[in-house]
Amino acid sequence: MTLTLALSLLLSAPAAWPQATGPFPEAVLVSITRDAAHGHDGVVGDAALLRREPGSLGHRAWPEDAWAALFGDLDGDGVPDLPDGVDALTEVRRPWQEQAWMTDLWFSMDRDAFGFSDGDVLRLTPAGPPEVVHREDELRAALGLSGGTFDVDALALRKDDGALCFSLRDGATGTVLGDLADGDVVAWLPDSGEVTILAREADFQAWVEHALGRSPGPIGDVKGIAFRPADGALCFTVQAPSDQDATVFTNLGGGEVVAGLEEAGWGFRDAFELDALTFAGAQEGPTLTLTVSDRNPAAGEVLRVTVRHATPGAQLTGWMSPRARVRRLALGGIGWVLPDAGAGFRPWPFAGDDFADEEGEFHGSLKVDVPGPGATREWVLQVVDVDGYGLSTPVRIHVR
Repeated sequence: MTLTLALSLLLSAPAAWPQATGPFPEAVLVSITRDAAHGHDGVVGDAALLRREPGSLGHRAWPEDAWAALFGDLDGDGVPDLPDGVDALTEVRRPWQEQAWMTDLWFSMDRDAFGFSDGDVLRLTPAGPPEVVHREDELRAALGLSGGTFDVDALALRKDDGALCFSLRDGATGTVLGDLADGDVVAWLPDSGEVTILAREADFQAWVEHALGRSPGPIGDVKGIAFRPADGALCFTVQAPSDQDATVFTNLGGGEVVAGLEEAGWGFRDAFELDALTFAGAQEGPTLTLTVSDRNPAAGEVLRVTVRHATPGAQLTGWMSPRARVRRLALGGIGWVLPDAGAGFRPWPFAGDDFADEEGEFHGSLKVDVPGPGATREWVLQVVDVDGYGLSTPVRIHVR
């Protein structure tokens, strides 16, 4: 397929693409606490997001390269940036949205970076860079705190009343609610300023013990929380025991394991632990992902390009553009185009075959060139699976 034809299908005739027929199960979206090797997704970083439908294997749905595509170069060093770990995440999509877009996710980072605090609640804007939804100072004030560490490490928006529910990595002493353990979760209503206890660490401990039918020892920290859209149940992950630190639990029935989201089904080869947790909505098929070997290559360098979760044997079409513009489309994959058609497109100079293999993967190369003096050195890249799974996650490179 030519680049012109692919763009025509994307930008003028989305109905010609395969549409989801559903219903598809509500999936969870998670991060992990440290980099780990995955059985079919390479090494997954602690800023990447994985998606998993109940009863299926987990897969990487938002690589670190994709964060960098929307973050851009925040610190001015010429390299597109990404969050230094994602330890809290919640989706805020509208009731009529089946799928959560990246701009429908609020998140918090593991550490202070780019002028943001690890206690800030952030979101990506349609143009890309992150912005603050709630500053750490707001959350501190709600709890009556003025000093000490303050790192939000679990987050969930309760949609029926707009309460922001969160937990702190190190707990806190002397709050308006008394002392808080790192496994306590509070609910804050931003409009009224009211703050209450949603659940204590002891509640989570009891729910885990009931779900497992045994006492596994202290659960440590509560790592992630989320309200399940179907029934409003509180779902969560915990730090311990180590054989359950990637299991998703719920408080229903006095404490249960969420069926199909047990630790064993994530597909990792290395030891790992879940961190942030939210629900992501229905989606047909896995997320087509694009990654490159270097986001800051030298002119003339040959980049290694990897595409995963394509339709087996599908033809792949790629393009690159010097500017980004989000345009939501009713297509598979992430469902939006990042390169800006108004800025002009260039086809990918694929080296060799441009078809996915029988596993749905493509491993190729891209030679980075700069046309001449004054030419743009920043490019946004995306791939289309012509036969099925739609649009890939984006990548931004800055040629040095």
